[in-house]
Amino acid sequence: MGRTKRDSEQYKDVKRMMAISDNYSHCTASLNNSSRLLLNDSDSLKIDMYVEYIKDVENSLCLLDPLDQKVITKEFFEPGNRFWWLGLFSRTTFYRIRRRAIEKFLGYFYEQ
Repeated sequence: MGRTKRDSEQYKDVKRMMAISDNYSHCTASLNNSSRLLLNDSDSLKIDMYVEYIKDVENSLCLLDPLDQKVITKEFFEPGNRFWWLGLFSRTTFYRIRRRAIEKFLGYFYEQ
C-alpha cells in the first residue's frame, strides 16, 4: 500500500514550519504584552525562553540565502496573500524552491 499524503516527510515538514510560525507569533505577542506587566521570577524565565526561541528562528532565517529567506518569510511568517508567488515562479518551481527552503530552515533551526 502506498504512503498517504499525511505520512509524507514534506507534509510533516510543512506542519513543523506552521508550528514554528505559531510559536514565534505567540512568543512575540507575549513579549509585547509583558512589557506592560509587573513580572515575577517565573515570568522572567518565560520571557527568557521566548527571547531564545525568537533568536533561534531569526538566526535560522539569516542563514538562508535571500530567495529561501523570502519564501519562508512570505509562506509562514507574513500572513496574507497565499499566492504571492504567482508571476514570479511556475507552480512546480515554486514548490521545489519551497521544499528546499523548508528543509534548509528546519536543518538550521534544529541544529541550534
